[in-house]
Amino acid sequence: MSFYVNLCFILVVLSSQCLIIGVSAKSSSSNEHKLLNLLFDQYNKAVRPVLNDSLPIDIKFGVQLRKILNVDSKRQELTVSLWVTQVWKNPFLKWGTSVAGGISSVVVDPGDIWIPDIGLMNNADESLSVAGGKQKFKTAVIVDNTGICTWRAPATFKSDCDINVRFWPFDVQKCNMVFSSYTYGNRKLSLNILGQRENKADKFTTSGGWSVENITLRKKVLKNTCCVEPFESLEAEFILKRKPQYFILNFIIPSVVLCFLTLVSFAIPSESGERIGFITTLLLAMTVYLLLIAEVLPETSNQLPITGLLFVLAIIMSGLMLVFTIIILRCYHGTGQPYGWLQRFYYCCCSKKKIEVMPSANGTANGAETPSDIPVAFNQFESKEFDSPTWQDISFFLNRVLFAVSVLMTVITFLAVYLNTFLSTEDI
Repeated sequence: MSFYVNLCFILVVLSSQCLIIGVSAKSSSSNEHKLLNLLFDQYNKAVRPVLNDSLPIDIKFGVQLRKILNVDSKRQELTVSLWVTQVWKNPFLKWGTSVAGGISSVVVDPGDIWIPDIGLMNNADESLSVAGGKQKFKTAVIVDNTGICTWRAPATFKSDCDINVRFWPFDVQKCNMVFSSYTYGNRKLSLNILGQRENKADKFTTSGGWSVENITLRKKVLKNTCCVEPFESLEAEFILKRKPQYFILNFIIPSVVLCFLTLVSFAIPSESGERIGFITTLLLAMTVYLLLIAEVLPETSNQLPITGLLFVLAIIMSGLMLVFTIIILRCYHGTGQPYGWLQRFYYCCCSKKKIEVMPSANGTANGAETPSDIPVAFNQFESKEFDSPTWQDISFFLNRVLFAVSVLMTVITFLAVYLNTFLSTEDI
C-alpha cells in the first residue's frame, strides 16, 4: 500500500515541475510572439526602409575570405568561399525593450523583411543567374531593438579573372569581385565599406596552390548602359601568389635535366650508333612536357608564358643538335677524300707547326747533317706536315666545334630570355 502512495506522490511532483517549465516557456515565447506580431502588423517588405523617400538607404557591406577553392588558369575563373556581412537600419522595425519583456533582438527570415539585392556583378557561375540576395545567402537576419539589421552568411562565389601567365609558375595574380545592387541606383541605395581594415590571409585562407597576399575593398561607381542612374559598387581585390614548388619539381627540373643531357650527347662516341636515337628520345620527352604545360595554361595570345617560350626554344635547339649529330655521323662514316673546301677549313682551324728532330744520316752524336741529307729530311717533314685529313678527323673536329656552338647558343638564348623578362618586369 505504501508503495502505491509513494508512486503517486512522485508522479504529482513530476507533473507539477513539467507544468512550471511549460508555463515559463510559454510566457517567454509569448513575449517574442507578441513582439513579432507587433512589428509585422501592417509592415510592407517591399517598401524601402527610409523615412524620407528622397534619401538613399545606407548599406554597409563587408567580406571575409574563408578559403580559396580554385583558380582555374585554363578558364580564367576564381572560386572563393566568403563570409558576407550586410548591415542596414530599418526604422520600421524598432521597439522598446521594456515593452517586449527585455527582448533586445530577434531573428527573422529574410523573406519577411526588406533586404538589399546586392550580388556579384562579374559572376561566372552558369548555374546561378543572380549571385546575391535570397538565392545566394541562406541564413536569417538579426534585427535589434534599434532597427539595425545584420545579415551575415557564408557563400561561394565564382568570378571572371584575367590570368596573366607571363611569369608562370612564379606569377602573382590580381582578381577582382564587383558587388553592387541589381535594381537600386545611387539615389536609392548607398553602398559603403563595413570597416576599413584590410583582410589578410589567416589559417582559413590557405590553399594548396596559392597564398593570399592581401584583400582590399574599394568603393566605385558603375555606369551601366541599361540605366541612366549610376550604381554604387564595392570592388574586392584579391592578390594571390602561386606556390611554384609543385611545378618546379615536376616541370622545370626535368626540363633542365633534358637540356643538359642533350649537350652531353656530344660525348657519346660516333661509332656507338646511339647518338641519333638518344637525342630523338630527348626531343620527344621535351615535346611531351610542352603539351603538359599547354594543358595547364589558358589559350590566350595576350601574354605568352616565359616558361613555355623556353620549352619551345629548348625543342628548337634540340632539333638543331640533332642536325649537328647527323652531320657529324655523316662525316664519320664518309669514304674517300674529304672535299677540298672542308680540308682547307680544317687546316685553317687545326693546323699546327710540328717540331720534329730528324734522325742523323751519319749517326753522329750531335745529329749534324750533311748538305746531301737536307733535301731528304725536308721532304720527310713536308709529307708529315701536310698529310690530308680523313673523314674521321673532320668528324672529331666538327664534334668539338658544334659542341661549343651548342653550349654558346644555349647560354645566349637563356640569357636573352632572362634579360628580356627582367627588363619587362622593370617596365611594369
